[in-house]
Amino acid sequence: MGVKNAWPFVRKKGNVPVAQPKVLPVSPESKIRVDVCSTHNTLIRNLYGNTTDLNTAHLKLESCLKKIGDKTRVRYYIDGEPAVEKRQTHADRHQGRQNAVDKAATAITKLESRLVAKQRIRKHHIADAYKNLRLAFHWRLEHRSSFVEYMSNEGYDIVLCPTEADVLIASECQPKDAVMSCDSDLLFYKSIPTVWRPVGPCKARQFVPYEKSALLGDLGLSTTQLTALAILSGNDYTKNIPHLAIYTNAKLIKDLQGGERQNERSIVQQYLSHPRVIRQINKEDGVWTTHSYASACKVFVDMKQDKAESSPSAATGSGSGLSDASVTPPSYESLQEQMMTFMRTFNVSKTEAYKARVAKRTTAISGGLDSHAEPKPVNPFDTLDKPDPSRSHQYRPRYSPKVRFEPSKEQPAPAISAQYKLKPWKEPPEKPNLPEPEKPNLPEPEKKTPTATIKAEINDDNRFGRKEMMDALSFEHPTVTLSLDCLSSNVHGAVKDDSIAKTIVECIRGAVRVAWETKKRCQMLIGLYLEDLFYPSSSPGSPRPAVPVTAISKEDQSILDSLCPRLSSKEMNGDGDDVGPAGDGQDDGSNTPFVRSFLCFLYSGNLPDKSKIGSAVNTFIVRLQDMGHLEKSQGAKTDMLKNVKEYTPSFLVRSVASQLSAELKRHYKYGAKRLSEKVQTMIKKKKLKSDQEVHLTSQEPAIQLFVQANAITGRSWRLSPLSSEGHGYMTFTEIELAAFLHKKDKMHPILKKLIGCKDERRLTQADVICDWLPFQTPGVLIQRLIAPVDPRTPDGDLLRGRQKKDAGIVAAVKVVEPDEMRAHINTLRCKGFDPRAYQEKGYFLRGSIKTDGNDLQLLAYKVRELNSVKFKRYKTEVLPDRLLTTTAGTSDYLTEVHNIFKSAADVEHLLGCTPDDTDKVSYLGLDLGQAFVVGAYGHMPEDKSPKIGKRHRHRRQKKRGSRGRRRRGSGKGKKKSICRIQGERYINLAAKQKAVAQPTLRHRTWMNRQKGADLKTHSSPPTINIESTASSTVDQPSISITESLSISTIESSLAPLRGSAADFAAHVQGREMHKVHLNKFYNDRRFRFKKFKRMSQKARQREFEHLADSLLRMVGGSIGEKKKEEDKVVIGVGMGRFSSSSRLSSLHGTFEAYFINKARSLGYLVVGVHEFYSSKKCPKCEQFVGQNESIRRLYCYHCKKNMHRDVMAGHNIVNILRGHVEQQQRPLYLHPVDKDGHYPWLELPQDAQDSLQQAGSNGSRTGRAGRADCKRQAEGDADAKETGGKRAKTTLAKQKAETTKNKAAAKQLAGQ
Repeated sequence: MGVKNAWPFVRKKGNVPVAQPKVLPVSPESKIRVDVCSTHNTLIRNLYGNTTDLNTAHLKLESCLKKIGDKTRVRYYIDGEPAVEKRQTHADRHQGRQNAVDKAATAITKLESRLVAKQRIRKHHIADAYKNLRLAFHWRLEHRSSFVEYMSNEGYDIVLCPTEADVLIASECQPKDAVMSCDSDLLFYKSIPTVWRPVGPCKARQFVPYEKSALLGDLGLSTTQLTALAILSGNDYTKNIPHLAIYTNAKLIKDLQGGERQNERSIVQQYLSHPRVIRQINKEDGVWTTHSYASACKVFVDMKQDKAESSPSAATGSGSGLSDASVTPPSYESLQEQMMTFMRTFNVSKTEAYKARVAKRTTAISGGLDSHAEPKPVNPFDTLDKPDPSRSHQYRPRYSPKVRFEPSKEQPAPAISAQYKLKPWKEPPEKPNLPEPEKPNLPEPEKKTPTATIKAEINDDNRFGRKEMMDALSFEHPTVTLSLDCLSSNVHGAVKDDSIAKTIVECIRGAVRVAWETKKRCQMLIGLYLEDLFYPSSSPGSPRPAVPVTAISKEDQSILDSLCPRLSSKEMNGDGDDVGPAGDGQDDGSNTPFVRSFLCFLYSGNLPDKSKIGSAVNTFIVRLQDMGHLEKSQGAKTDMLKNVKEYTPSFLVRSVASQLSAELKRHYKYGAKRLSEKVQTMIKKKKLKSDQEVHLTSQEPAIQLFVQANAITGRSWRLSPLSSEGHGYMTFTEIELAAFLHKKDKMHPILKKLIGCKDERRLTQADVICDWLPFQTPGVLIQRLIAPVDPRTPDGDLLRGRQKKDAGIVAAVKVVEPDEMRAHINTLRCKGFDPRAYQEKGYFLRGSIKTDGNDLQLLAYKVRELNSVKFKRYKTEVLPDRLLTTTAGTSDYLTEVHNIFKSAADVEHLLGCTPDDTDKVSYLGLDLGQAFVVGAYGHMPEDKSPKIGKRHRHRRQKKRGSRGRRRRGSGKGKKKSICRIQGERYINLAAKQKAVAQPTLRHRTWMNRQKGADLKTHSSPPTINIESTASSTVDQPSISITESLSISTIESSLAPLRGSAADFAAHVQGREMHKVHLNKFYNDRRFRFKKFKRMSQKARQREFEHLADSLLRMVGGSIGEKKKEEDKVVIGVGMGRFSSSSRLSSLHGTFEAYFINKARSLGYLVVGVHEFYSSKKCPKCEQFVGQNESIRRLYCYHCKKNMHRDVMAGHNIVNILRGHVEQQQRPLYLHPVDKDGHYPWLELPQDAQDSLQQAGSNGSRTGRAGRADCKRQAEGDADAKETGGKRAKTTLAKQKAETTKNKAAAKQLAGQ
C-alpha cells in the first residue's frame, strides 16, 4: 500500500518521468534492489494460487525475474514475518481475506446449484467467484522460503527479510543503487536515491524512474521534510488526521519554521501544534500525539522493525498483501480445489451440450426427428457462418469479397492450355422475303365485354360499397401477397381467448382440407373419364389400346368443351400462354362456372339446378355414372331436400374452382400447342412421318387435340392435372370466412360483438355477410379474428420508429376507414395529381387470405406503386423515369446499357454528374452462371471504400444479466481499415452454386430420408383395407404393412402417369390404397412436412439476402439501407441466357430476378450488358486469354496471371459500363471484328473506325481519356473530309448507319 495517494501527488506536482524498457543503474558498481512481493504481485497470485507443483511455480517466477538484469548485479528481497508496527494493518487485511473467503464459498455454491439445476451460467457468475478467490489469496511463508532456497541454489542473490522488505532495502541501499518497487514507501527513505516503478503487464513491462533530487525540486521540500510528510500523511503504520492528507500536509510542512535544521520528530511536534491541525483534532474528538507517530518514525527514520507474535487476529503480510504467512485461512485451499473441480465439470457439460445440439440438428436434417415432437424454431437448413478450427488458413465468412491493392504476382503458364483466337464477325443472314401464308378462315375471337367505367370521383354516400372500393383500389394499385408465417400464431395474436382462437384455426384448416380433397377427387374423375373415353378397354382388366379413339360423340364433345374451351385464333397464332398461374383466378371464366358447379356436387351431393350449366353438369355426372366412376344412387337425391354441410358449398369451392379451371386450360390449351410444336420438331428430325403432324383447329375440342398430340409423342404429358397429396394454398374472402365461422355456435357472441348487435335473437348468416360486412373497409374481419395487422400502442396511437420496425410487415398493413379510403382515391384521380411527387407507403388489405392450413398469407394492395404509372396513363412529361423510381414497380427486365447512356445528357440525368465528374461513379459488374451463381467485380473511387468486414447489427437495449456499460477502448493499437488505403483496388467475389444451394440440398436430403423411413416406426396399423370413394372397375385389394414399407416404396410402386405404360386408373387406385399413409406423411396434425419445407425456403431466402448484401457492400451499400443521393452507382448484369438440366437446376435466373428487384427497390441503377468477348479477353492488357484444364480457370499470357472466368467477365462488364458512362461507347477491345478488320457494332464512319483502331493499338493502355481524345479527333477528320474541309452543320449522330447497306454507303462516301 505505502503512503496514501503518493503516486498521484507526485504526478500532480509535475514529476512525470519517461518510462524506460529496462532498469538502468547509474554505474557498473551499483546494484538493482528488487522488492519481489510488490513488483510481481499478480504473477505470484496466478502461479501460487492455482498450482500444486512448487517447482513449476518457482521456475516461471524465476524466468520473469531474470529479465530484470544480470544476476550478479541484482539483489532480490522477499518479505518475511509480520512486524509489530504493522499490527493493525495485518488485522484489517486478515478480516478482508476472511470476508472474501465467505463470498467465494457462496459464489461457488451458487455455481454448483445452477449446474445441477441445468440453469444458464453466465460470465458474471464465474467472475464473482474468481474475484473473491483472488482477494483471499496470500503467499504462504513456507512457499516463500522454498522459493528463496531454490533461487539461492540457482546462484541468485536473494534474501528472506526478517520483517518487511522495505526496511532492509532502505538500510542496505547505497547512493548509486536503483530500487525497483511498486510501494510508494521507498520514495520517502533518505537513503534511497532512485525508485523504478514497474508499469504494464509482465510481457510488455516498462519502468518509470523517480529521481529523489528531481522529486525534491518539484515539491520544494528537503529530504527531512519529505520523510516527515510520509510519517504524517497516512501509511501502513499510522493513520492520518481526517481531512489532513498528503496534499494539505505538504503545504503545512512548508509553513513550519526550522527547515533543514530540524529532524523528523521535531517536525512532527511542530505539526501537531499548528492551529489548523489542533482545530481538526478537536473536531474529530481524537487524540493525536507524538506517540501516535512513534511506529512510523521508527520505521522511516531509524529503519527498524520488531517481529510480531503469530496470532489469528494479526495475520501476517506485507504492504502488498502477499506476505501474510503465519495464519492461513483454513478454507482457501479447499475452495480453490472446489472451483477447479467445478470448472472441469462445467467444461465437460458445455462440450456435451454442444455435441447434443449438433447431433440434434444433424438428426433433424437426416430424418431422425420424432414426428410427434414439435420442431424448435431453429432452422435446420440454415448455413452457419462459423470458422473451421481444423483449417490452418485465415477464416473468411462466406460471400465475403476479396480486396487487394496491388496486382498479384506473375504466375507460370499452365502445362495444358489453349489460347482463345479471334473469330471474324458474321452478320446474321437476312430472312428471305417469303410470301405470307394464307390464314385459315377461322372465326374471329370474341371480344371481351368492357368493364364498367370507373367513376372519376367516389361519391359521398355513407354506405361506401365494398365492391366499389375494391374495384377502385384494383385499378390504382397492384395486388401483392404478404406472408405472415404460421396461421395459428397469427390467430392467437389477434384473438386473446385461446378457445376461440383454436376454433377459428380448426375451422379454416378444415375448409382447406375439404376443398383440397374435393379438387383432387374432381381431377381424378376427369382423368378417369378421359382415359375411358379415349383409351377404352374391351373388358375389365384387359389392356388398353395404345392409340386414342378419334371418333367421339357430340355429347362427349360438349363435355370436353365445358371442361376446357376450344383454341381461339389468337391462341393458335400467338404464344398461347395467356393463362395466368394456377390459383390466382386469372382466367376468362368460360369453364369456371361448370367446374364450380361440379365441385359443389362432389362436396355436397346435391345435383345442380335446371340451368344451362346445370344441365351440362348433370350430363357429365350421368356419363361418369355410366362408366362406373360415380354411384348411381346419388341421382335419387334430385327431388330430396338439400344436404346441409359444415361449410357453404358455393363459398368453399370458389377458390379451387378458379384454380382448377386455370389448370385445365393451361394443361390442355397450352399443352396442345407445345406438343404440336414438339411433333413438328420430331418430323424435321425425321423421327416421325409427315402424315403424323397435328393441325391445331377450332373444329375439335382442345382436349381431343391434346390427347392426339400427346399420344404421338409417347404420352409425355399427364392425361389430366393431378395435385399432390399435400394440401395446397386456398384463397378465402372475408365474406366466405364469415360464412364458415357463422356455422360455429361458439363464434356467435364474437360476431355479435363485431357487428354491434345487442339483440338476443339468433344471428343469421345474412346479418353478417349481407347487411354488415359488404359496407365495411376490406380487412376488418381479418384484423379482428385472423391476423394482428395494423397494431397500435396501448393509447391507440400508430407505431413509430423502433416499435414499427420490430412489429414487421404487420405494421405496414393499414386498415383505414371508408372516409380515408375515399380521400386517398380522390387524390389519385384529381386533375392536378403529379405522380413524381407521390410518396405514400404501406399496404391496404384486399379482404382475402391465402392459406394451406399452416402458413398464412394476406392479399393486399401495394400503395407505394401506381398502375397509372406502370401502364403510362399520364402524359409523358409528368411520368417519372422508371429507372429512377419504384412508383411503377420493380421488375427484372434489363435494358442494354447502350440504349440508356446515349449522350452526356443521359449521364447527367440518370447519375446527376457532369462528364468531368464521372470518375466519382462506382461500378459493379455481375456475370451469372451455373457452377458459380455470380462472379462480381467492383470499382469505386479512391475517396470511397467498400463495406467489407464484420456486419454490425443495430444497437439494442442492454441484454439481461449484463454487467453495466460495455468498456470502450481508447482506440490505440487498433488496426487501420485496409479499405481506406489510397490507390487502385481490386474488389471481386465469386459465389459457388454449391454454397448458395445448401438449404435446398439439405431439405432434399431430409425429404429422401424421411420418405425412406420405415412406416412401422410411425405407429401405423398392421393391416389396412381401404375402399375408394368412387366405384372402380377393378377390385381394391387389401395390403399389409411389412418391414420395408415406406413412402418411397409406396410412391415408386404407383403406376406411371406418363410414358407408354401410363395407366391413370391404376395410379388412382394405388393412391386410394395408401391414402392413410400418404395423408399422414404430408398432412399430419403438426404440419412437419410443410414447416420444414418453409424452413428451407426461408433458409434459401437468407442465402440470397446474404449474397446480395455482399454484392452491394462492394460498392458501399447494403440491403438494409437505401442508396444515398450523393452516391453514384451503376450495376451491370450480363445478359447471357442459358438453361441447365443436369442435377440441381441452376440458380442464376432466380438470383438474378431477386437481386435486380432488390437493388432497384433500394434506388440503384441496374442495366444490362452484352457479354461479347467478356469471358475471352483480359480486362488489363485487352488480349485473348487461354483456357486451362478447367473452364473456370483462365490464364493471360501477356500479364502472366491466372484469372477466374466469371470474375474476369465481371471486370470486363465494369469496363463496358465505364466506357458507356464516360464516352457513350463500348471499349474497343470488346467489339466484334469482321474479316475486313472493321467493327460492325461501332456506329461511326470507316475513317473514324480506322483512327480509333490505330489509337487503340498504339496506346491501348494510356488511359480512357487518351482514347476519347483520339475518338473525337477521328470523328472530326472524317467529318472534315466528307464536307470538303468545312465543318458539317449536322452532328455525327445523324449520319450513323441503321443497317448493313447504310454502313456500306457511308464507307464508300468516306473513301471518295
